[in-house]
Amino acid sequence: MRAATSFSATVVLGLCCAWPAAAQTQPLGSSLVVEAHGGLHDPLGTDGLALVFDRGGRLSAGVGAGWNAFEGNLWVNESVFGRVRVLRRGPFALDAGTILSRGRTSASRTYNPPNSHYPQESLTWKWSPAYRATGTLGAEVAGQRWSFRLEAGLGYLLNRPTCRYSGSEISFTGDCNSDEIPAAYHFSVAPGQIVPSFGATLGYRLGVSEPETPPAAAGDDYRSPTMALALSTLSTFVPIAVAAVAAIPGSGAPCSATRCIVAPAIAALGITFGPSVGYAYAGEPLRAWGMGALRLAVIAGGTAATLNVALSCLGDDETPCPDKGNMKLLAATLFTASFVSAVYDIATVPNAVRRSNAQHRLTNLGLVPVVTRNGPAQQQGLALAGQF
Repeated sequence: MRAATSFSATVVLGLCCAWPAAAQTQPLGSSLVVEAHGGLHDPLGTDGLALVFDRGGRLSAGVGAGWNAFEGNLWVNESVFGRVRVLRRGPFALDAGTILSRGRTSASRTYNPPNSHYPQESLTWKWSPAYRATGTLGAEVAGQRWSFRLEAGLGYLLNRPTCRYSGSEISFTGDCNSDEIPAAYHFSVAPGQIVPSFGATLGYRLGVSEPETPPAAAGDDYRSPTMALALSTLSTFVPIAVAAVAAIPGSGAPCSATRCIVAPAIAALGITFGPSVGYAYAGEPLRAWGMGALRLAVIAGGTAATLNVALSCLGDDETPCPDKGNMKLLAATLFTASFVSAVYDIATVPNAVRRSNAQHRLTNLGLVPVVTRNGPAQQQGLALAGQF
């Protein structure tokens, strides 16, 4: 008995002595960073989200989407971008980047030409859509999980605008170089075609955690945080990618069943229940499917608000659509909240796995017989054993 007690004490002492060494290991993380951004004339939109592939080296790249107001409506800006870190000192870094984006924008000017019977002539240049290339310079401070960056850019609109001219008893909408518009307003680079921008970004690296106990030492109840993160990420973004492909315009009707029903339904399925797969794997089914059902209800509310706006315009073509600004804002808020909730659940699913592993750290406790040898004699006793 005395030898068995000594053996158990040695095991406990060994665990206690080994624990601080494991805690000093640097935190680990995935290569995915979720960024919330906002800015002025930002090619990613006035505000929105981006998903960045960044292994912490010199190069990074990502995709983003955000909201932008244009002619009283909210529109989605889409973008792809790449960055190169040119200087790094500890947590601080300077980078240069390129952004290719698609959005909508316009610029207006009022002119008072001399010796004219008409004191004012107005001209509006409109890009809808606006394809834009932007060069950026950014400054970033980054920790293990969180990062913050400021970015200034200079963009150029790649496609030609359409113009709306009013003056000299003429009201014209069409080609900006039309003869209907005075030659003095035929610009090689239109006002608003060169766009300065400024933005701020808050980033969160997914999957940062302390190293886990190896599976061989943890027992059959061990769950991998990396596997949970992969399950949630793939279950969310694969349906979104499939929906994006299904929504590509074809040669048929502008709003076919595939584009207007099937594609949004697939994307909604990924956003609502995709992040829940990792929580189900972690052993938290109520948390998994409960949050999925809540996101589904939020998306249903946003869909109802969107249909309310769309159906209000299905009347006489001569009757203008009623102002539904509040409903548009509600729909945008609900859709954004659902997507942010999905991204947050993906980011925190490794924590759910760690909670599950902690709950199963010691299982199957019981007394087991042991036989030890003390010199030439054998001693029998009992020891408290459990699964770590």
